[in-house]
Amino acid sequence: MKSAFILILIAVLCIGCIKEELPEINNPGVTDLIRVSSSSKRIPLNEYGVATLTTRKRNGDDITQSCDYYVNDQKLDGNLFKPSATGIYKIHSVNENLKSYSIEVSVEEPLNKKVLIEYFTSRTCGFCPWIGDRLDSLSKENSKAVSYSIHGQDELEINETQTLQDYLEVHHRPSVRIYRGFVRNYAAPIEIQRLIDSLHYFLSIQPQLEISIESALTQNMLSVNVLGQYYEEIKEDIYLSLVLVEDSIRTYNQSNYFSGYPLSINPYISLPNPLPEYNNHNVLRQFLSDPRGDKIDYETAEIKTIKAIGSYQVQIENIGNLNNAYVIAIVHKRHDTIEASSVLNCQIVKVGEKAGFKD
Repeated sequence: MKSAFILILIAVLCIGCIKEELPEINNPGVTDLIRVSSSSKRIPLNEYGVATLTTRKRNGDDITQSCDYYVNDQKLDGNLFKPSATGIYKIHSVNENLKSYSIEVSVEEPLNKKVLIEYFTSRTCGFCPWIGDRLDSLSKENSKAVSYSIHGQDELEINETQTLQDYLEVHHRPSVRIYRGFVRNYAAPIEIQRLIDSLHYFLSIQPQLEISIESALTQNMLSVNVLGQYYEEIKEDIYLSLVLVEDSIRTYNQSNYFSGYPLSINPYISLPNPLPEYNNHNVLRQFLSDPRGDKIDYETAEIKTIKAIGSYQVQIENIGNLNNAYVIAIVHKRHDTIEASSVLNCQIVKVGEKAGFKD
């Protein structure tokens, strides 16, 4: 009798083991041995709205290039999903006889997003003029790019520059930080296409909030009110960095290492070293917030809720021409490393004016 009981117990245990290894009945042929992911779960329906699809094995191995991808069961030609209409799309990948679970990607009407580019430069940096010019041209050609320059080791450096450099892990010039992540220490001549690709990548992702800035100037007292309209729940602490910049500042005796350089193709090879004059774009003149940002008093907000982000009254300093002065608002997280982007969105406004959520 005892032997029969043991045999029955073993049989029950074996059936339990077998049952755990079977695929879910509701998903025949589907496995979690491969997992598909998208560069964004929310993408805008515009020229930038493209989802890059990748697949990894459960152990982390990247098998993207050996998979086929399906959107609403229609096979894609490659791993890029470029939608033509808004809606919710189900996406899965197939690798040989393995089919991943589906993920959902939402294609939405585009929100207003700006991409922050922070450029660390100096009058003593001989590669910087050419890089600065290319960043300026990018900002002029694409209104979604918001760039400003941070000077060091020259007369335009401000007291808090070192704090920002440490925070963004900047150890030399020229250095470029895009959305306070995706480290770009471009060697000269700058590889502008990589910069454009990064800009387009960030614009392919819907922002979690839009930003509005209202500014007023009374003599030299600047008042700034920043509002945010939220489109997604934010679970981490978020911060507001507010900077005052001045455009078209001339400096003198700017180093130019390209002068006479035979292998470089840019307009600076025919110019002297140093340059007698150089026009600097959107130079950091003053922090209106803590250089690492002021924590935003944020509680879970309903979608499309408008909330105050920050209010400031600051005495303006070091501005030569108020007609060329701008305020840049940056809403961001704080990460221990800048290998991943920490910026949610940014906005820029001329001093004394207002920029709405859609401007």
